[in-house]
Amino acid sequence: MDDKQNQLKNDVPRWAEVEIMMRYERVCYGGLISKDNTFGIAMVRIDIPQSKDGATFFTQLINPSSVFRITFCTEGDARHLTKIARELDWIK
Repeated sequence: MDDKQNQLKNDVPRWAEVEIMMRYERVCYGGLISKDNTFGIAMVRIDIPQSKDGATFFTQLINPSSVFRITFCTEGDARHLTKIARELDWIK
């Protein structure tokens, strides 16, 4: 696989668990992640399932320096993490 094919593959949104450093704790999100250059710099975009049916999402743009860890996973795992995050009030 050449560099161009590898770049295209990496730009496809993927389901993941993302751990963010926030002050003195880590916060975890589950959702579809991708790269976003809306503000002229590369940001981590995470589209987090908003409703119980999972049909709507809300978007967070995160500075890559705040990311502690990204774990690629299945859609089901990411949605389960989002449910837990809501119960812990990490997601409003």
